[in-house]
Amino acid sequence: MTGALVIAGLGPGAERMVTPEVMAALAGATDVLGYLPYVARIAPGRA
Repeated sequence: MTGALVIAGLGPGAERMVTPEVMAALAGATDVLGYLPYVARIAPGRA
C-alpha cells in the first residue's frame, strides 16, 4: 500500500489565509475529510 496522510488546517478564516502548502496538499488530494463547514468551502475541482 502506498500513499500519504496530510493533516492541514482549512479554517476558520478567509481563503487568502490558507497557506501555499495547504493549497498544494488540496491540489494533490484524492479525498478530503474534516469538519463539514470548512470542507464545504473548498471549491469543486480544487481537491
